[in-house]
Amino acid sequence: MNTEPVNVYKYRNLSMKRCRDFIIYILILLSLFSCQTPKNSRESNPDEVFEVIKRYNLGGAPVHLNVKLSKKSIDLTEFLKVVVEIEFTEETQIIPPFLPESVYYPLLLVENPENTTQWSDNRDFLISRWIYQFEPLKSGDFTLKPFSLFFRLKKEKNSDPDKWPIYQINTESIPYQVSSVEISETDDIRDIKGLILPEYRYAPILISGGCLLFIIICYVLIKWYRQNQNPESKKTKSKADFYELTLHKLDDLEAQNLISKNEFNQLHTQLSTILRYFIENHFGLRAQEQTTEEFMKEMQQSIHFNNEQRGILIHFLKLADLVKFATFDPGSQISQDAMLSIRDFVIATGRQNEV
Repeated sequence: MNTEPVNVYKYRNLSMKRCRDFIIYILILLSLFSCQTPKNSRESNPDEVFEVIKRYNLGGAPVHLNVKLSKKSIDLTEFLKVVVEIEFTEETQIIPPFLPESVYYPLLLVENPENTTQWSDNRDFLISRWIYQFEPLKSGDFTLKPFSLFFRLKKEKNSDPDKWPIYQINTESIPYQVSSVEISETDDIRDIKGLILPEYRYAPILISGGCLLFIIICYVLIKWYRQNQNPESKKTKSKADFYELTLHKLDDLEAQNLISKNEFNQLHTQLSTILRYFIENHFGLRAQEQTTEEFMKEMQQSIHFNNEQRGILIHFLKLADLVKFATFDPGSQISQDAMLSIRDFVIATGRQNEV
C-alpha cells in the first residue's frame, strides 16, 4: 500500500498546526505585556476562611471529603464559592466527583470548576480541590443537595476489574440563604463616569500587533505556495478517504499490541483520538476541539447517529475519561471490547454515509 499521500497530508497538517500554535503564543504574550493581569478571584487559598465546612468519612477509610461554602448567607448580587476538597493517601484511587445541576439549583455555575492537587504540609496525604463559583438566580432559603464520592483501595485491586470494590461517601444537604436586594424608589443615579478600563501600555501592543500581522501574511503566502506547488493538495478528501484512513489507523493501533503490554491508558487515549478524528472529518462535527461533556451533548443532538450509536459513543467516552483522568484500570477484556465497538461504529456509520 502506498502511504505517500497520507504522509504528505500529515506533514502539511503538522506544519499548519505549528504555525497556528505559534500565533496563539504571540497572542498570549500580547495579552501579558499589554495590560496588567488582575488577580484571579477564583484561586483557592488554603488559609481562606469559610463560614460553612462539612467533613465526611466512611468508616475509617483513608479518604476525607470536605465541602466548604464561602458564606452561609449571601445577597442576590454576590457570588457563592463552593470548594469540594478530598484528602486521600497514595493507596487510594479517587474517581473525580461530579456535581450535576440538580445538586446546586437554583444557583447558576459561572465557569467550569478549577481543579488542583497537592501534598499536605507533612506530605502524608494528597489534597485535591474542585473550586466552583455560583451566581444566585433568586432569593430565599435553599440547600446544596447531597452528592457522592466514589473511590477504590489499590490493595484490593483484582485481576478482574469488575471484582474491584468501589466505595461511596455520601454528603448531606447543606443549607444556605440568598437575600434580596432592595432599591429605594427615592434613590437617584448620578455621576455616571463610564467603564473603568485596564491600564494598557500601547507601545508593546503596537509592536506585537505588527509582528502578528507579519506572521499572518507569511502564513497565508506559505499556504498558497504549497497548494500551488502540490496539485494533489487541491483535491479535497472525500468522506470515503477519511473512512478508509480511520480503518488504517485502527489497524495500526491494534498492531501495537498495547493490550498485551497492559498499556491501557495509551490505548484508550489513541482510540479516543482516532474516534474524534473520524467524526470530525467524516461528519463535519468539531469533535477534536471539544471537551468530553461538550462532545457528548452534541452527539445527543446530532442527526447522524441513532440511539444505539449514541449509546456506544457515550459509554466509550466515559470509559476513556476514567482511564485517562481517574487512573482506572479497565483490564484486557474491557479494552478489547472497546476497540471492537469503535471499529464496528466506524464501519456502520462510515459505510452508511460513504460518498
